Amino acid sequence: MRGVRPQGRESAVHACSCCDKPRRPESQRGAFSFTSGGESNSLPHFGVVGALISESWKESRYQYLCSPGDEKIVKQQKEPRVLSVRAAVSLFENSMIGVMLTAPNGRILAANPTACEMLGRSEEEICALGREGIVDLTDSNLAPALAERQEKGRSHALLRLVRADGSTFVADVVSAIFIDENGEQRTSLSLRDVSEQVQLENELRESEQRFRLLSDTAFEGIAVHEDGRVVEVNEAYAKLFGYEIEEAIGMHIGDFAAPESREYVLSLIARGADERYEYTGIRKDGLLFICGASGRTIRRHGKSARVVAVRDIRERKRQEREREYFRRRLQEAEKMESLAVLAGGVAHEFNNLLQAMLGNASLAMEKVKYDPDAAELLGSVIAAIQKATVLSQRMLAYSGSGRAIVGSLSLNEVALAEVEDEKLDLAPLIRIECELADDSPSTCGDRDQIHQLLRGLIENAAEAIG
Repeated sequence: MRGVRPQGRESAVHACSCCDKPRRPESQRGAFSFTSGGESNSLPHFGVVGALISESWKESRYQYLCSPGDEKIVKQQKEPRVLSVRAAVSLFENSMIGVMLTAPNGRILAANPTACEMLGRSEEEICALGREGIVDLTDSNLAPALAERQEKGRSHALLRLVRADGSTFVADVVSAIFIDENGEQRTSLSLRDVSEQVQLENELRESEQRFRLLSDTAFEGIAVHEDGRVVEVNEAYAKLFGYEIEEAIGMHIGDFAAPESREYVLSLIARGADERYEYTGIRKDGLLFICGASGRTIRRHGKSARVVAVRDIRERKRQEREREYFRRRLQEAEKMESLAVLAGGVAHEFNNLLQAMLGNASLAMEKVKYDPDAAELLGSVIAAIQKATVLSQRMLAYSGSGRAIVGSLSLNEVALAEVEDEKLDLAPLIRIECELADDSPSTCGDRDQIHQLLRGLIENAAEAIG
């Protein structure tokens, strides 16, 4: 048995170190022939299976075997080395990869049990059908694979094969052309069912496409990072921080946080926090802004990764401040309303008491009108009651229960009267001077409210003087 180099390869051969038999160099690995009784059977090299052996080889005599990259030589013997042949046959028959010996025109010469099991057919059926019976001829990968094999002598492609029941599956097919001893072209095929793997890859690709679609249409900025290094961002995230997508990918996730927030953000990532949080972000131009974010740990391509969604919440913060301001204003208004109701109730009851006191004091004045001293004292009481009545009316007006009494009045008279009243309550060192216009016209208003206004001005001035 002797090695035969494939067609189209360099003709140089190397002498084996243990005999004078020629041996193919490394560059010519790919095909061997067994010779016995004038008949030859090809032995293509697959790299995984290593050989195709037909049943006829078990009883054949051979001269030597020189495997690619192996210095071992099986020398000529009178009886066949059955153990070596059986090993090659066992490798062919028990391989977990489907193996076929074919011709370039599509004729199938042999198929191992794994290939038969894949296709759901016997070896005889597979050989009878040929390529047209086991390959989906509408597969767009078929023609390029055949052209590649014809041009380069070997090809590797994913092809859709047809089972006996008509169902199809995707197989990883490696094919190589070699020349047997008779100068005829033969091809070797190794088949591996990868339909499940292809399905998983398609599902993963579809999942990634859905994620990309959702992330690109999301209003929030979305980033995926592994060990803190950004591997995916959507357009919203890049725009939020002022970067191009290509610039953002590869940056550290901490680079998007302001220095005062960076440690906080990295601590949340380290413990795998999934709650919402806020931090100060930093744009490419150095602008700081408040971010609202949430993150979650996921599996990406078999590795642990972190996906984070970020949103600019400056507008939300502004609205929250406005809501807080109006809430406080409302609370103050409600408080003032409560005070007004309380003041109105007190003023109403107080006014009733004052009216009774004023009536009795007026009746008493009639009794003592001939007693000057008693009349003067009662006059003071009546004047105090009238002032208290005015105060009560003001409280009622404050609470909304009273009403203003509008009439014609002189501002000079109102001012002088108020100054005289306030002089009694001021400190001895404080003096009030009035400079009033002699021709001050009359006006229309509520005398009590004008009195209250002037009193407030005088009291504020007195407090400022101290």
